Amino acid sequence: ESTIIRALVTSSDDVLDYTGSVLDVDPDVAPLVPSDRDGLAAVQRAHILDVLERSGWKVEGRKGAACALGMPPSSLRSLMKRLEIIRPS
Repeated sequence: ESTIIRALVTSSDDVLDYTGSVLDVDPDVAPLVPSDRDGLAAVQRAHILDVLERSGWKVEGRKGAACALGMPPSSLRSLMKRLEIIRPS
């Protein structure tokens, strides 16, 4: 499960193609995503923050984060509120 979540979070393509293994991870390198002990909410938060940053914090529209995440803008806003994601000033 954690391998699939890691692949989803770190994938930048529309198609998920993860042929690696958990054993391929260098133990001396800090993980790019929160660990499993942080829970699903932390992984979701990290992924949404990454998508928001890549979209320039644009939520709606063709190049917005909601479109990239495949969800309605209102759902993304609700999830942002629940995960306490606030646009930096």
